[in-house]
Amino acid sequence: MLPTRETNPANPWEWMKNPGDVPMSEDDQILLILHYPLTFTLTNRMISEELRSLNRDSNPKYFDVVHISSQLDSSAKYTFDSQHIVSKACDPYPYKDNMTNNVISVYKGRGFCEILEEVT
Repeated sequence: MLPTRETNPANPWEWMKNPGDVPMSEDDQILLILHYPLTFTLTNRMISEELRSLNRDSNPKYFDVVHISSQLDSSAKYTFDSQHIVSKACDPYPYKDNMTNNVISVYKGRGFCEILEEVT
């Protein structure tokens, strides 16, 4: 069931006289497109959806495209893929100095976000 347009286009707010009684109609001409990542990472954890009407514009059941998005909160389980990020950022190491002695130590453990939360 979807909300419908008023039958009288000159008065599109007629339904507001009884706001608890929104006009509804059955519609089997809708398309839901869901973009849900298989693996959640820091850069890829957004869930987006698009709801489209497959009716023609002239049909009273037609509606404009609806975009819906959400992002996982901090309690969601996601994968930190350090190898992919580190390989681009540190190969070759961007700055040579005596402090590193050409040895770079990169943390690759699972608790990266917890450590980052402690220092920020």
